[in-house]
Amino acid sequence: MSRSEAVSTDGIAPAKRLAFWNDAACQALAAMSAEPRSPQTFSGRMIRGDIGELRFVEFSSDAAIVRSAHALGTRASEAHYFFLLQLTGESRSMQEGREVHLRPGDFTLCDSGRPHHLRFDDHVSTLTLRVSKASLARYIGSPETLIHRAVSGRSGPGALASNMLRQMWKATEDMIPPEVEARVAHVALELLACAYTGIAGARADEPALSSSLRVRILHYINDHLHDPELTPSTVARSFRITPRYLHRLFLQESETAARHILRRRIERARQALADPLLAGMSLTRISGELGFKSLPHFSHVFHDECGMSPSAYRNAVRSASNFPEEQKSVPSRTNS
Repeated sequence: MSRSEAVSTDGIAPAKRLAFWNDAACQALAAMSAEPRSPQTFSGRMIRGDIGELRFVEFSSDAAIVRSAHALGTRASEAHYFFLLQLTGESRSMQEGREVHLRPGDFTLCDSGRPHHLRFDDHVSTLTLRVSKASLARYIGSPETLIHRAVSGRSGPGALASNMLRQMWKATEDMIPPEVEARVAHVALELLACAYTGIAGARADEPALSSSLRVRILHYINDHLHDPELTPSTVARSFRITPRYLHRLFLQESETAARHILRRRIERARQALADPLLAGMSLTRISGELGFKSLPHFSHVFHDECGMSPSAYRNAVRSASNFPEEQKSVPSRTNS
């Protein structure tokens, strides 16, 4: 992957700059509208780059207020979260009645399906990372509990995530081989999840108490997928809750605990089968490391979920890697 060409207001007639900029921003990221302090002299530049399933967009512009489509009373896609990382200058971001002040290195999480606006009083540059809600939920159990919580980029896990994201973005100036894009995206999301670990249960003043428990349970499941004894009953015992209460927690996830465990195992299997660095790993080892009690059981379940056997899936991905335009044709029945 390499960066797309920069889009700039330079050379655009002053009367047409704002419409040009807003149209470009909508195409690059999401439905939004900028309201510059000085429309006639407004200047902006954006660069887009995709790494696997993640989209990075760097914005540099003069003072303005940027409103999401929802804030404007229009419809917008609700399928994504945005990580907003401040590169230079300062911004004030508002969503869900909360305002966070972002300084260079700081970042926050926004929901594209809710009203949101961003204000900056001087020239700034920001880096926005767009990720699907389904993908982020695989790393952070309940992202909705973390909306608009500023993470400092000056110390601790937040600084590590902030620095690494900026380095990843800088690396897109050169080509990133397609076969490693998924790994790079995985690292980015793991770092962001680590940065939020310390505040995952911070909102104890609302029903987020159960959300906090759900976050811990989802992380526990992720860490124990290798265990063939991982079941809803063993999960409930580990957290000293009843299976019935566990079931109630998962009703908010729109799937049962058993279904979640199976889905995560299949997702991990697909990642392993598609990873060129694991091309020599046997199917027996993959199935064993994902908690399946036998290779036949793994093969049967994988076929039911993905529509083909594990070996056929691995071969299909390997063939598609030689023809990037065909990668999306690899079948999958697993919900993501």
